[in-house]
Amino acid sequence: MRRSAFFAAALLVFLSGCSGETLFSDVRELGNVDMIQIIGIDEDESGVTVTAGSNMSMTGKAKLYKSREKSLAAALYGMERMPIGKELLMSHTDCVVIGEEAARDGVTEYTDVLVRDTDMRMDTGVFIAKGSSAEDFIKETSSEGASAYDMLEMLKKDVENSGKGHVFTGKYLAAKTAAGEAAFVMAVSLVPSGELDKEGEPAGKMAEPAGFVVIKDGKLAFFLTQEETEGATVVMGKTKSGAVALSVSGGGATVMLKKIKTEVCPEFDDTGSVSRVCISVRADASVISAHGVMISEKTVRDELERELSDRYAGKVRAAVARAQAEDLDFLGLGGMIRRKAPVKFEKMERAGHAWEDVFKDIDFTTDASAKVSGTYDAEDPAEPRGKGVLPWKKTTG
Repeated sequence: MRRSAFFAAALLVFLSGCSGETLFSDVRELGNVDMIQIIGIDEDESGVTVTAGSNMSMTGKAKLYKSREKSLAAALYGMERMPIGKELLMSHTDCVVIGEEAARDGVTEYTDVLVRDTDMRMDTGVFIAKGSSAEDFIKETSSEGASAYDMLEMLKKDVENSGKGHVFTGKYLAAKTAAGEAAFVMAVSLVPSGELDKEGEPAGKMAEPAGFVVIKDGKLAFFLTQEETEGATVVMGKTKSGAVALSVSGGGATVMLKKIKTEVCPEFDDTGSVSRVCISVRADASVISAHGVMISEKTVRDELERELSDRYAGKVRAAVARAQAEDLDFLGLGGMIRRKAPVKFEKMERAGHAWEDVFKDIDFTTDASAKVSGTYDAEDPAEPRGKGVLPWKKTTG
């Protein structure tokens, strides 16, 4: 027993690292490393420029590094070996921003590096800087009190919690481009921050969501409008929640979306081809505030549900119409129909009706419905009451 205790104590001393020696060869002291949190990628005819930021927090000044080489892999390799007295760790990179010009030239090389480089994370969120280079985007939004990384982290939470979009990862983008399929990337743009410096002049810029970018054949093809982006988010099942302001007769209400579900219902003609597709949209929400109306009244709830269903039906129609106008099924509707009716879909293709050939001429319709629950008189909330008093009725006397 004593011998076991002795060996256990000796092992703890050996592993503790108090003497400056450790059992592991890759241990790094925090003071000797900088953890890269955001990377910007730009490219022109002379090579690839990487702009990286570390210590990007609200409480400290952002540190920026820059490397330029013939390829992205070489630029990252050169950055990691800069003689700055510290080691740059790429494993904490959480955001990658690609300049618009570089994205138009192609993103395949970048996504390939993101998923193959052992120092990078495959779940890193990817953005495209609309109307600017990635270097300008990172520099313009990095200051003493904020940074591009902070802004993109807040933007990511905002768009995903409000249903305004979705931030896709390098792994998703690499898989889509490798398969030759259309893919989405969240676009961001620079806008004035609204703040003034000491001289009263506009100070700094901030990041703002700019809808989805559609990637086709590995290159930036076009931007979607905000309505089209939100419709695409619904169709893909990425809309999880979000506060929605609705107007009804005499007032309005704000509801919190709890879930939204879409389903495709295809119809096949006598030739075996898809002739019509109905996209069913079902939204469930609960009231969180109201003004000028009594939410407990059924007529008010019915009007809210019509407004909510019409709102999301319009977004879905806008996204589908854009897909047909571009003759590109970037929504993945063909895959949804294949899963819904696999035998008929396969028979259609065997008959020579390729989905890519018939997609543009299909008659798409929407069938939307909504359910507003958790209804109570949000304008006249419940007060302490006696037993049996309904929660939306005030106690009197």
